[in-house]
This record gives sequence, structure tokens and C-alpha cells, in this order.
Amino acid sequence: MPEGFHEPEMTEEEARLDRIARRIIVLSRSTIVVNMRYLDSAVFKLMPVPGALSLATDGRFLFYDPEFLLHEYQQEKSVIARDLLHVVLHCIFQHAFIHEAVKQEYWDLAVDIAVENLINDQDLDCFRCEREISQKKVLNSMNIPFQTLTAERIYRWLLESGKEVEEVETLRKFFKADEHDLWYFHDPSDTPGPVNNPQQQEKPEHDPTEDLPPQDNDGGDDKSQKEQEWEDISKRVQVDMETSSRRAGSESSSMLMELKELHRERYDYATFLRKFSVLGEEIMINDDEFDTVFYTYGLELYGDMPLIEPLEYKEVNRIRDFVIVIDTSASTSGDLIQKFMQKTYNILKASENFFKQVNLYLIQADMEVQEVTYIEDLSKLEQYIAKLDLKGKGGTDFRPAFEYVNTLLEQEKFRKLKGLIYFTDGYGTFPQRKPPYDTAFVFMRDESYEPEVPPWAIKLVLEEEDLV
Repeated sequence: MPEGFHEPEMTEEEARLDRIARRIIVLSRSTIVVNMRYLDSAVFKLMPVPGALSLATDGRFLFYDPEFLLHEYQQEKSVIARDLLHVVLHCIFQHAFIHEAVKQEYWDLAVDIAVENLINDQDLDCFRCEREISQKKVLNSMNIPFQTLTAERIYRWLLESGKEVEEVETLRKFFKADEHDLWYFHDPSDTPGPVNNPQQQEKPEHDPTEDLPPQDNDGGDDKSQKEQEWEDISKRVQVDMETSSRRAGSESSSMLMELKELHRERYDYATFLRKFSVLGEEIMINDDEFDTVFYTYGLELYGDMPLIEPLEYKEVNRIRDFVIVIDTSASTSGDLIQKFMQKTYNILKASENFFKQVNLYLIQADMEVQEVTYIEDLSKLEQYIAKLDLKGKGGTDFRPAFEYVNTLLEQEKFRKLKGLIYFTDGYGTFPQRKPPYDTAFVFMRDESYEPEVPPWAIKLVLEEEDLV
């Protein structure tokens, strides 16, 4: 038992009930591990501790009420194993680590739906219980428009659907298996302690009007030790599942797909665009190479005659020569193209990202090149986006656009073409050979399709909110 932690004192009868409850926990843990071996490190990570809450975790302990466990086990023997799995999945998918100010009732329902749906998808008899039947009926009636029910997607949908808090709390009764109160209480020292009365702990200030879902942490110093440990466990579970799937020759399960989604590398689009910058000179005062000592000494020695003048140019990394290709095939959404172009313009117009004199080619293409627009002034790009008229709507072949750019290179239309970005849905024929410049294919995330690109190309998958 960690230093500073003390279990509550028990009467003889309470101790007897606790011994029985712990045996139920041992059996339930074994049930999970026997049927899902890749969860062994996660299942045994949580230390069982008796407390006032029916069943809960803070990411380190598994708090339980012995009487509650005994009652539930008598009613339905499989329910405790299912509930323990429910708690463990919350930790694996980082549900318990709240960073943004969320609407608690909506987040609680979203994460419970997500993990209960995952358990149902396992289709294992050892986790079947009565609530599974009602859950499927409720999910069908809710008409959630996603194939993959991640907590973040469900949370946003619940907020956008305009459901009242009372309705959300009613829906949660069908999916609830544990208490989430400990997630919303702040422990500054991140040290364990008893939770017989969690209301005594300090609660962080939340903005109740904030509608943002929890965001992935970037791994900075503000990440708690518990969160880092569970992130490591989660990645280990994913690796074990992938290894097991390859050995069995089976397809990826819904749990593995969601783990891949959780751990996929996320990009900031602005940072991504800067990869295509080149070194060049801009007219500006170069403070980095200006020596103020010699400058002021000259003024003191000769009056108004400095010994050194500040440089009037500076070498900077910015984008000058660039190509953007828009897939205008019938399967590409015009609304998303508009958002993509607007987002790109907003980034490029920032003075630190683009040279004042540019060579920007905008190409619309489906099976062939449909339109080419040359931009030398970013103000023209804004006008182009405002009057964007898509040409094509045929099939998709990526090769004609690359052949056209190669022709521009032969005609020496670029000083130094650093890169090309191709915004597409991914359905098309790729060039067989790597072009003499960096190429990135930008896709919008599609739950039913994961596009592949040639080894020489960069793949960037964006969420729709990345274009806001």
C-alpha cells in the first residue's frame, strides 16, 4: 500500500464482506484476462480499495463498495466482470483524464456509450448481461451518425443535437457501470488518498458554457504521471492486439481500430505547410545580426556617424514556389474544398509563412487537368476562393496534374519548387515514380476508408474541425 494511504477501519462483518468482494474481483479479473489476454497489464494496474463509491477509479485505484459488488454479483454473475472491463477501458482510452472544461453530463454519457459499445462488439458470453439488450435498442433510437463510436465523436454529437441535461442523464442509466466523480476533482500533488468522501476534494474551476471536447495532450510537462502510465499501457495493448491479429490472420476488431485512432499522429496544418518553405532574403531589419555595441559607440565617437548600420535584409524560411491541386472528381465534396482553400489561404497570408513575391499554381483536376490559375499576389488567391467554380466532376487520376507540373518545371516557371499539395478523397491512380519535389496528399478522415499513398508521398489526414 502506498505511503500515506490508509484503508478505512472495518467491523468484523464488514471485513468478511470485503473478503468475499475481493474474491469476486479476482474471479472477474481472471475472466477478462483469459478472454482478452492483451489486457492483462491494464486489468492489474488498478489496485482494489474498499470505499463509499459503488465502483470507480481515479486511474490508480479501483474503489468499490463490497455490499454493492455482492448484490450485483448475486443478481447477475457476469456483470462484475463486465463492469471491471468497463472501468479499465475508460483508462485505456484516456476518458478519465479531463483537460478541457467539458459538460460533465454529456461527457459521462459519451464515454459510457463508447466503452459499452466496444464490450458489446466483443460478442463474448462472459460479458453478456441484461443491459446489453436495452442498450442496442437505445442506440438504434438515437441514430448516432457514426460507424465508429468514439467518445469524442459522441460528445460533439450530443452537444450539437441540443439534448437537454435531463434527457442525457436518463439515457446514461442504460450505459452506466461506474461513477466518474473522481475524474472531475483536482489533486494537486497527484498522490493517492482515500475517497470515502470525494466531495471534500478541491474541484477545478470549469467554464460551464465551454463546448469543446477533451483534446489530446501533446505530451508536455503538464501530463500527470497517471496519465502517462495509462498512455503507455494503452499503446502496449494496441501492439499486443496487432500482434495477435497478425498471428491469427484475423481482421482488426473495433477496439483495435479505436486504439489506432486514439494513438494516430496528429498534425497542425499550419506547421505542416511550413515544411514546404525555402531559405530566402526579405527586406527587413535583421536584429539577429545587428551589433548595438558598435552602433552606439560610433554615435558617441563621431556624433551622428555610426560604425555599423543595421542590415536591411534577412534570411528567412518561407514559401515561394508552390502548387495546390484540387481533386474535382464527383466523389469530392465542394463544401470541404472551399473550407480547405480558405484554411490554406488564412495560413499563407500570414507574413511569416509566405514571401511577398510568390509563384503559386492552383490546379483543378479529375481524370485530366480542368483549370490552371496562376497566383503571384495572395490577394488574388482570396478573390479566387470567393468565386471558386469547380470544374470536372468525373473520375480521378492523379497523373495528369503531375505531368502538367513537370511541364512547368521544364519551362523553368519555378525558382525552386519545394512542394505540391493534392487535396483529394484518395480514390485514384498515383504516379509510379517520385517527382523531383515533395508531395503531400491531404485527405479528410473517412471512417469507412483509410487511403494509402505511394512510399514517396506524405499523407496528411485531417478532421473537419481542422479546417475551421
